[in-house]
Amino acid sequence: MIYRLKSIENQTPVSRLLEQLDASQYSTISRGKPAVNGEQYFATFAEAESGEIAYFYAPDVSKWEEVAARLSKSPASLLILNSELSLFVRPQMNQCLLFCAQPKQLFADLVKQSVEQIEPTALSTFPNPGSVSPHAVIEAGASIGRNVTIESNCVIHGNVTIGDHVVIKAGAVIGGPGFEFYKDDQGALCHFPHSGRVVIEDNVYIGSGVVIDTAVFKQTIIRRGTKIDNLASIAHNVEIGENCLIMAHASIAGSVKIGPRTRVCLAASVRDGVTVGSDVVIGMSACVTKNIPDNVTAFGVPAVATQRSTKASNREHQTPSENTARTVRLIKEVVHNLRLDLTGFEVLTEAATGHFAVTAAIAALAGARVQAIATDSPYGSADDAALATLAMAKAVGVESRIRIVSREQADLSQTDILTNLGFVRPIDAQIVSRLKPGSVIPVMYDARELRPGEIDLDCCREREIHVVGTNEEHPMADILSYCEPLAVRLMMEQNLEIRGSHIVVAGENFFTPPILRALEQLGAEVTLLTNWNQLDRTLLESLDLLLYIDYWNQLGDTGGKLNADQLSVASGATVLQFIGGLDLTPFRDAGWRLAPSTPVAPHRMWRTLAYLGPRPVIELHAAGLKAAELEFRGEEYATGSWFDGLRQPIIAFRPTELTARP
Repeated sequence: MIYRLKSIENQTPVSRLLEQLDASQYSTISRGKPAVNGEQYFATFAEAESGEIAYFYAPDVSKWEEVAARLSKSPASLLILNSELSLFVRPQMNQCLLFCAQPKQLFADLVKQSVEQIEPTALSTFPNPGSVSPHAVIEAGASIGRNVTIESNCVIHGNVTIGDHVVIKAGAVIGGPGFEFYKDDQGALCHFPHSGRVVIEDNVYIGSGVVIDTAVFKQTIIRRGTKIDNLASIAHNVEIGENCLIMAHASIAGSVKIGPRTRVCLAASVRDGVTVGSDVVIGMSACVTKNIPDNVTAFGVPAVATQRSTKASNREHQTPSENTARTVRLIKEVVHNLRLDLTGFEVLTEAATGHFAVTAAIAALAGARVQAIATDSPYGSADDAALATLAMAKAVGVESRIRIVSREQADLSQTDILTNLGFVRPIDAQIVSRLKPGSVIPVMYDARELRPGEIDLDCCREREIHVVGTNEEHPMADILSYCEPLAVRLMMEQNLEIRGSHIVVAGENFFTPPILRALEQLGAEVTLLTNWNQLDRTLLESLDLLLYIDYWNQLGDTGGKLNADQLSVASGATVLQFIGGLDLTPFRDAGWRLAPSTPVAPHRMWRTLAYLGPRPVIELHAAGLKAAELEFRGEEYATGSWFDGLRQPIIAFRPTELTARP
């Protein structure tokens, strides 16, 4: 038995629909001319779009301001709410609010009146050749791709679409209704009708006894290349990304979103509504109760994200032990080429893992005495950071000049150079007050990229602490040129050929020129987007990938400028966050592929230049230390030399320079 929504004429006024469904006796408030569309007119609150009906129940109206703020963001044309909210909320334009005692029950009643039950017959022949057991049940309405294997005792309901080269082992049930109930007037539990679909993309493997429930209204999706082990349970409205591994007895509850390349281990469970990032490992028997970011391992009950994944997709944070000899050679070359001389200086920096373990060794090789702060982080424990940093120092031959300390143990009173790196941040007033006047803080990147809250600049001025940036376009650094291969690599990892592809680059700043140059040289058709209004239907119909690099958010928020209906023209295209800060909601709702699948923080890169290897990190951090050295050496040393312009004064105390705030 499957359910399908009865068709209604397009743009039916909400008032007429309520009359047809006998709901007109309830209290309503309308604004504008709300209407529902004729294809999909029911949705969950989180998924609701313009032209759809949803419900929301707020048991605690004492927090009405939070509730009102949340409701104000819903584009649903009809929202069914509990009566207590009628005093606090008002509809948006072209929206109707309906108030009643039991919103979910009324919502379910409306759905039941609007669906029709279908008893499909079993298919006996299939249009595409494959291996289908005669003991499998495949209902009429199901769509089966090419070269599909379906073993005995499987049940494929009529609301299922299966792609090419899919293997479904014995006893799997796909497309049945999910576990969703509500109470009627007598308190009896009633099953909620499910009118959605299940979509299984190409090259998916589904083990024996797996159950994949259909969506309540829209789609349960298993993306291409994913493999699901025996007896796993996938509930309604779940979306599992590409090339995931879901192991035996795993339980994925309703409306869970899982990013690509994630592994859910034996008997793990994920709570309903949770979003799990890409390249995540969920440990055996773990119970995930809240959102999990990209590239972490989560285990325990409740699951805790404790360390970054060490898979090849996370190369930027691996310890490069297999290539230590090359890393050592690069460190020595860069220190020599920059003529970096920190003899007699005390440097405080971070101890780190992977390619970021090089900074302390660079400073020590240049002659400095180094304190390196080690602490626990998503990339590993404090012990991991200490061991990686000392191993690199030993390979360079400077381990005797490096001392591992905690943040509390660090001796700031003797520090000459304090790097603005991960474990050292934030450099707040408490830290600055312990520094000696005249010490230097190199931000270790371009001054244009200085992020709010990282350094207390006002306190630095009061204490006469110098703050300097590094010109990443300087010939002796040329760090921005690495953006070219990084962008190309990230796009090719999305299976984009680049040559002949239409790529829209969103945002114009210092990242833009090298990336545009690289894409054009590789034969791509490139459009530079400087306003969301440029993303019209003509442009959407032809694009393959949108590369977001809007560092300063000059394009503004997508809200009110982009919507799922508009973007659905390019459904299946990819949006790649080179820089974070983009609202992914309209792209996700329009069926775009997201890279990564979760938002990246504003002013942050999804993948740092370390994703390419150790050289960009070595060159950037050595250049940052050189900028600090230039600040100490004085104007005469820097001006007219090879290094003129490498140092960017942010706060300086020289008569010929202004104190600046970027």
